Amino acid sequence: MNKGKLFVVDIGAGKITSSVAICAKGNKIIDIFSESTKRDAQPSAENFYTSQLGDIITVHRASLEKKSNLNLQQVFVNIGSPFVSSQISRATVALAEKFGKRISLSDIKNVRNQARLLGLKIDEEIIHEFPIKFILDSKVETLNPIGKSARSLEVELLLVTSKTIGIERISNIIAATGMKLKKVFFSGLASAISILGPKTKINNVAVIDIGALTTKIVFFSQGMPSQIKIIPFAGNNITDGVSSSLKLVFDLAEELKINYGSVTSEQIESEEDILLKLPNAYKPIRRREVCLAMLPKVEKLIYAIKEVIDQNSKEVDSVFVCGGSALLDGFLESLENKISRPVIMGMPYIDFLPPHKRPNFLKSPAQVTLVGLLILALGKDIFKPALEKPDKQMWLGRFFQKAKEVYSDYF
Repeated sequence: MNKGKLFVVDIGAGKITSSVAICAKGNKIIDIFSESTKRDAQPSAENFYTSQLGDIITVHRASLEKKSNLNLQQVFVNIGSPFVSSQISRATVALAEKFGKRISLSDIKNVRNQARLLGLKIDEEIIHEFPIKFILDSKVETLNPIGKSARSLEVELLLVTSKTIGIERISNIIAATGMKLKKVFFSGLASAISILGPKTKINNVAVIDIGALTTKIVFFSQGMPSQIKIIPFAGNNITDGVSSSLKLVFDLAEELKINYGSVTSEQIESEEDILLKLPNAYKPIRRREVCLAMLPKVEKLIYAIKEVIDQNSKEVDSVFVCGGSALLDGFLESLENKISRPVIMGMPYIDFLPPHKRPNFLKSPAQVTLVGLLILALGKDIFKPALEKPDKQMWLGRFFQKAKEVYSDYF
């Protein structure tokens, strides 16, 4: 990271949003500037990263350099569908044959490295990893095994990976703008860290980011991401339902969904008239027609979310939701009724931003991912577990460990 500045770009299917943050000593943000541009066409999985993306980033960079009086040479971006996946990888290493060995940080690194090697495919790169739990001697589970004695150490590691081709495409686009790609982050994780902020220590929550192409769900247990699921059904599918049912172009259907869409019984039965502006005429339509057209797709999305939550290995106490579809009238209430858990609108954590710029982000779920990218780019270790702290075992414990090893060698 160039000292004193951060340039992040939130690459969405509907729009591209960029921010440059000016940082003082200690990575404290003292000012921030943003630009946003709607994409000309809704991209598919095949053409998500195109030259149009590079053109938008170039325009944003020029504008933000002028506003901030900075020279931007490297950038952090998010990556999502269709390239990201997640899996839980397991590995076990032997520590001692007869007597338990006191576990050190090097043992942790060793077993995690084994899990990475076992879980990574040849055409993938790891962009995030989180230890779910460590298991001592195949029976004792812990999040922090340092200092404990065991003969074997096992880890369950959550790996978030990206297809190498996806990172290469982004890297090439960024290089064409004259900049360097510093790092990529999973968009679902950026949204989660933005919504939860310091509350990541809350147990058993799920954060749902409903994008245009996919719905990302990140589960948390004991303050760490424990599972990630990506549903290939999201906001564009709801718009497609309106478009096909009412025989409208996608952009007009999207506008109707945003301004008049609802899943409440009151609006579904509404007699309110909407006047559509078509290329050659105006056409009246009842609001309930819009609501009925989107309802089957909304119900399908809610059912898919419920299925994933019900299949999670740990109980989920509460759910946070962000993304454009979260703003649909009645959506959160319908989801809450279906999953029988509290559902909360996800808003970005803004306490780390300069006070004079906080109002720009305070009530904007659309800015959630962007704020999360800033937090991740700052390197704030919100997800850093206690086991990463330096090993501070007392010399007496190490003395007895060495004595055991000597004893086992001779007897």
